[in-house]
Amino acid sequence: MMYQIAYLPAARQDLIEIASYISHKLQNPRAAESLALHIINAMDHLSSFPYANPVYTPIRPLRHEYRRLIVKNYIVLYWIDEKSKTITIASVVYYRRDYSDFIKQT
Repeated sequence: MMYQIAYLPAARQDLIEIASYISHKLQNPRAAESLALHIINAMDHLSSFPYANPVYTPIRPLRHEYRRLIVKNYIVLYWIDEKSKTITIASVVYYRRDYSDFIKQT
């Protein structure tokens, strides 16, 4: 059974900021578009295989069991709601960024 994919507003904003940074600051709009499409396609693939990625194991318990999808130099953080068959994309972060503070907020 396919899962529905939902995006938190923060995740949508993350993707916009990533593409904007690459397009404007690095002055490479083609790379920005290519990366954004690559990330979106990888997230869409989650609907078929939501459990294919490892669980993020924090020091303290969280409200959700987050999983990490690695796409190039970015990590897509998401959780799965088995009852509603929904995958919620919580954030898209640069892989070297400390995302533990973000996860506490969601």
